[in-house]
Amino acid sequence: MSMITRDDRLGEHFSPRPLSEFVEPSRPTEIDLTAHANTPKEDLHAAILKHRKWRHHHGVAELEERSDTYAAYVRRVDEMLALIHMGLERNGLIETLPNASMCDLAASEGFVTTRLIDWGATMVDAYELSENGVERFALLWNYLGYAEKAKGRLFSLDLEQVAFANQLPQTYDIVFSLGIIYHMENPLLFARNLYAATNEVCVIESDTPTFASPNRFRGNGVVYINKDQMTVSAGHIRKLMEFRPDREALIDIMLTAGFSSVDVLDPPEHDKDSYFSRGEKSVLLCRK
Repeated sequence: MSMITRDDRLGEHFSPRPLSEFVEPSRPTEIDLTAHANTPKEDLHAAILKHRKWRHHHGVAELEERSDTYAAYVRRVDEMLALIHMGLERNGLIETLPNASMCDLAASEGFVTTRLIDWGATMVDAYELSENGVERFALLWNYLGYAEKAKGRLFSLDLEQVAFANQLPQTYDIVFSLGIIYHMENPLLFARNLYAATNEVCVIESDTPTFASPNRFRGNGVVYINKDQMTVSAGHIRKLMEFRPDREALIDIMLTAGFSSVDVLDPPEHDKDSYFSRGEKSVLLCRK
């Protein structure tokens, strides 16, 4: 039998991380969203345009037209947001947004948080780990005027913590966990945190790769390992060993975490050219 070494198998896809990073409590760090409150709008606009490779245009015309905006990601975000709006309507939640407490976990640039405010939400807390995402969120929040439309806080938080839900300043009526669980080393533990953080509903989106039915094994779900990376800050790249569930596995994970029901939000029948239609991505609305 040949020996398999870590360097041979993982190469550069390895971040040595002590157990303490996962189990020692670390409270969210609140970011001052008022830091740009007195910055002229034209200066905010210029600062936004200095950032490259935006994941969404956020209604900023120059970003929409720029060639380095991540066009494929923009499309996926817009499809996801359409499904979320449909799911909130279908479950009678749109009208509750003005009075509901919400959080957006792994908020990235803020395309979900700001859209929720467009839909009538008034209280949305956002959590993001990467320094670049936090900076872009704060710039957009002030440039687009959301600081005047709604109350909400922005926090830096590592969602890989074993019990990150215990460190949140509160629980939330609606929790949004979009595009994050498939980046987790421990997706079921992450889902248990979602359950603990949720008062009523959790909306979760994930990559859900499609596989043939695993007839040799009990159950219908498949989870596979993927190697990836993320930039936490300049010079700090975290190598990720991800456990990615397919749709059936994701449903089972959320039910096992404690949620009583799962509503799978599929696109309309006429929209077949979609990651969500093909099952490669999924949006679930989960009730406690």
